Amino acid sequence: MKRILIILLSVLSLNVCAQSDKLVRRITYELGKVEGSIPQINMLMKKGEKVQAREMVDAALKQMEQIETYQKEAALDGSYDEEDLLIPQTQETKRFLVNKANQLKNGIGVYIQCDAQLLGDYYSTVKDELQGQLAELGCSFVEEKEQADWAINITASTREGNKMTTGNFTTYFSYVDLKMSIEKVANGKHVYQNAFSEKGGDSRNYTYAAKEAYQELIIQISKIIKEQIQQ
Repeated sequence: MKRILIILLSVLSLNVCAQSDKLVRRITYELGKVEGSIPQINMLMKKGEKVQAREMVDAALKQMEQIETYQKEAALDGSYDEEDLLIPQTQETKRFLVNKANQLKNGIGVYIQCDAQLLGDYYSTVKDELQGQLAELGCSFVEEKEQADWAINITASTREGNKMTTGNFTTYFSYVDLKMSIEKVANGKHVYQNAFSEKGGDSRNYTYAAKEAYQELIIQISKIIKEQIQQ
């Protein structure tokens, strides 16, 4: 009976050792993958591609949590020291990733230069609503172009169109002509440039008709901006 128990304990010990060996190999493999992503993270940050960099850092930190779990499991049998389990290397890599996450936590820096006119008067709503849309991506807004990751330049003006009267009901039509360019500040490259024209109608007057046209354009250009800065 004693002999059987010794055999069972030996088999169990071998299984534990085999499992620990497997975990150590897994730690080495997974940590290598994480460290292999670091040059790409640095490159993305240098190019101003903060969205992609932030996604990679978040994914790497999640993988580090799994690696730490493997290390705790492998340490249970007492056969491996910290060097064997790559614990110092893991801690150093994690510190690097946390530092990068802190650098990226303020999101994408955006500079918006907007000269939007509403029948001769400055129309601040365009810039305000664009900032509201981009804030959903975690963007922050800066006052100087040099501080930004992306610079957006918008010029827009309105013009009165015709009016249509049917019985006692009159509809006024106005047009908005808008030009927009998007620049990646890191390399000075204009990644997007286009002109838009939109027609709006309202029963009150030409001003409200122009505001209607602006609302349609804000939807269009905010979608384009989001697509460009997330590429």
